[in-house]
Amino acid sequence: YQYTRSHGEMDRAFDRLATWLRRPAGYRLDLATSFRETPPPSKEPGLITVASPADGTATLSPDVGVEIILDTSGSMLKEIKGERRIDLAKDVLADMVTNRLPAGAPVAVRVLGDQNDVCGTRLVVPLGPLDPPTVVSRVNAIDVVQEADTPLGQALRAVPDDLAGSTGTRIVLLITDSEEVWPNPDLCGEDPAAAIRDLRRRRIDARLNIVGLQVDAKKA
Repeated sequence: YQYTRSHGEMDRAFDRLATWLRRPAGYRLDLATSFRETPPPSKEPGLITVASPADGTATLSPDVGVEIILDTSGSMLKEIKGERRIDLAKDVLADMVTNRLPAGAPVAVRVLGDQNDVCGTRLVVPLGPLDPPTVVSRVNAIDVVQEADTPLGQALRAVPDDLAGSTGTRIVLLITDSEEVWPNPDLCGEDPAAAIRDLRRRRIDARLNIVGLQVDAKKA
C-alpha cells in the first residue's frame, strides 16, 4: 500500500508493480485512483491480491524461458521408502510439465553426467514450446549410473546459453538430492552458489527454484 504525492512517485510505484507482474502468472489487475490528504502514520499493513483466472487457465509471457535441471548423479540411485530418488524426481518433473506448465511454454531440460562424461551436463531438451510427451519420454530414457558426479554449478552456468532465446525472466527449476559438498577438490563440480552469484553479476534476470530430495544438511 503506497500513497503518492507526485507523478514521479506514481511512475516509480507502477515500475515496481510491473516488475512483479512480469513474473509468469495469469492475473487480472483492477485499479481505482483517488486523492487523499496524507493520513497519520500507521503500522497496519495494506493488501494486494493476485488471483488465478476463475477457469484455472494460466499463461506464460512468450519472452520467459523455463529451464529444468535434473540431478542424474549416482547418489540419485539411493532409495526413499523403497523408491529410487531418480524415479521420484522423474515423477515430479513429469507432473510439472504435464499438469502445471501451460502447453507451449518455452522450456528446456538439462541433466547431469553419464557413463561417458561423469563430470559433464547435457541439454536433452533444447529451448522450445513445451511438448509434455516428448519431455517425459526423453527424461524417462535417461539411465543413471553410479559413477556420475553432481556438477550443479556447471549446469547453472549453462543457463544463459540454454535460455538465450528468451529475453525476459529465466526461471530455473533444480531437482536434486544435493549429495555433493562444495568446495571439495576431489569433486568435478563447482560451487553452485558462486554460479548463481555470477548470473546476478551478469545482470541475468533468473529465478531459481529447488526441489530437494532428502536434503537435511543446513550447509546444502
